[in-house]
Amino acid sequence: MSPNRTKFRARTESPRAGEGLFVIGNYKGHLSNRGETLELLDHNGLANNSISYEGSPSPAQLQLVITKIHYHPEGDGLSEFIEVMNVSDSKSLDLTDIRFTNGISFNFSNGSIKSLGPGERALIIRDLKAFEESFGAGLPVAGIFEDGTALSNGGETIKLEDSENGTISEFRYNDKSPWPEIADGGGKALAIIGPGSLPDPDDPNNWIAIEPSPNSADNGFTGDPNADKDSDGMSAFLEHAVGTSENEFTDQGSIFSVSLNSENIVFNYKKNTSDENLKFTVETSTDLKEWKNINEIGQLNIEESKDNENSSTMTLTLIPSTSDEQSRHFRLKVTK
Repeated sequence: MSPNRTKFRARTESPRAGEGLFVIGNYKGHLSNRGETLELLDHNGLANNSISYEGSPSPAQLQLVITKIHYHPEGDGLSEFIEVMNVSDSKSLDLTDIRFTNGISFNFSNGSIKSLGPGERALIIRDLKAFEESFGAGLPVAGIFEDGTALSNGGETIKLEDSENGTISEFRYNDKSPWPEIADGGGKALAIIGPGSLPDPDDPNNWIAIEPSPNSADNGFTGDPNADKDSDGMSAFLEHAVGTSENEFTDQGSIFSVSLNSENIVFNYKKNTSDENLKFTVETSTDLKEWKNINEIGQLNIEESKDNENSSTMTLTLIPSTSDEQSRHFRLKVTK
């Protein structure tokens, strides 16, 4: 089987034309560089046979992530942009012939940015004047959408391919729930959560709506920070910070706890690692009026244990500098 029988016959290495092979095609799609399982089905749709193979992903498939999509800006819509990021912390990435082939058209070979260093981002935009009026000049703009293309306000399939026609990313965003609806003309952009973990972009749960922030690591909270939809005593902002849902009741003891270990005090709390702008502080007070960082009353050891791609458990062990017989209160403070 071949996706293109004409090109198969032009092969110079076996298997090729002239070997008495029965070649059928053309089939749609292509074999994944990441590896997959192929199934042969009979006329009843039942599996007749299957085979799995290990892939060999290209550097772009391992390192390049679509991190933001601003598909429906307020106003005339000309300030649209897509942001991509090299998520490697040590390797640069050559962008030659990497291109968008669906949703928008753009080939990085035609742009002003031909490579990305570790952690660097690039922006592909609809209109330079409108973009700079909204976000300012000097941002890493690789180029303008080609062939008169633009992002659909109602959602569409985005496809990004590498120089060997391998799919880097292919997914469909939408302007309806469970996708964040406020990104549809509400002044927000879609941002993927935890890009370094290569999350599935086709899963709407991996996206949030944020203030449009091109070339920023902000995958943060939007909405009413003081809301408490599930009446569990935790604000929406705190739920975001510790990685729980503002729509499901949460036992506060499960996200922040204090215990004694010999003469030491041990604190545990959850941390949403997808938002790089959150700042966590454990504070103490003797009168519930004046609060200070616990590192002011002793030596502090900090350990982080990763729960999953977007969450960690923090363990802080406080060794008090002096014997303290006062009654103390502790709290977890989260700011941005």
